[in-house]
Amino acid sequence: MTKKKKYSDSQKLAILCAQAAQDKLAENAVILDLHKIDIASSNFIMVCDCKSTVQVKSVADNILNNITEHDLPKPKIEGMETAEWVILDFFDVVVHIFISELRSYYKLEKLWADSEFYIVNDDAELVETSYSDLKIEIENTIDAD
Repeated sequence: MTKKKKYSDSQKLAILCAQAAQDKLAENAVILDLHKIDIASSNFIMVCDCKSTVQVKSVADNILNNITEHDLPKPKIEGMETAEWVILDFFDVVVHIFISELRSYYKLEKLWADSEFYIVNDDAELVETSYSDLKIEIENTIDAD
């Protein structure tokens, strides 16, 4: 029997957001742990990308629906009008949902490359990864389109 990992409330929120994004087939979902970065304004960033603006809205809506189901506070929301880059700001966790081309252009993860990178597995656990592994995965996904 494996022992279930204990996560902080912020980590649980980031995992919930990543799972909700993956439920709507968002790609390259990653959680950045910013605890060790002094200038970071949040504890975690969750980033993912989508193939269309319709999918970006669908991912954002699914995250918001999951938040409501868990009676969690609603975030500040930016970008829903164009749905090319939507930001859901929960204060401790900031979610960035990009259209694939914009994620590739802005390279948000590169700004925080010294943070700890995680993906969420099927058991809702954080699995450590690296910026370089993520970069290769994103490039392969975009090249396949």
